[in-house]
Amino acid sequence: MHISFDPPVGGVSGGIYYYEKDSWLPIRMQLNHELKGSSYSSVTDLSYKTLEGFPLTPPLKVGDEWKCETKATSYTVGGPYEQQRSEVVAISVMRVEKMEEIGVPAGKFNCYKISSYDKSGKVLKTNWFSEEAKNNVKVINHKSGITMKLISYSPV
Repeated sequence: MHISFDPPVGGVSGGIYYYEKDSWLPIRMQLNHELKGSSYSSVTDLSYKTLEGFPLTPPLKVGDEWKCETKATSYTVGGPYEQQRSEVVAISVMRVEKMEEIGVPAGKFNCYKISSYDKSGKVLKTNWFSEEAKNNVKVINHKSGITMKLISYSPV
């Protein structure tokens, strides 16, 4: 999924999200950043481990809930952060809240609304996954305030 922001949001001007086939979870993010007149790129590799509950791939059903460990390993290249590496491990609870039809620039889709919560119960992220598009058609990152919507797709 290609993304772009004009003007940049949180220093991110665009990038690419990569997904495993038929999964709603990204496995790699390549982002372009603009910060204080410098441009640089970052790559984040993501891995997931179910700690308890249901698997992380479709078929999903309303009410599915699982505890997940997410490991993010990031690398930056260029700009003020030349060759930095970081790793973060976070545990969250994910829940399929409901099915709903949503409209985005790419069209209308029947989606699973999947929310991710931290250990205190605060919503971190909400994904709308469409089996038709085989992708998230909308994602809201509640921490950053960034909302992404699918602009187009090609059925396989």
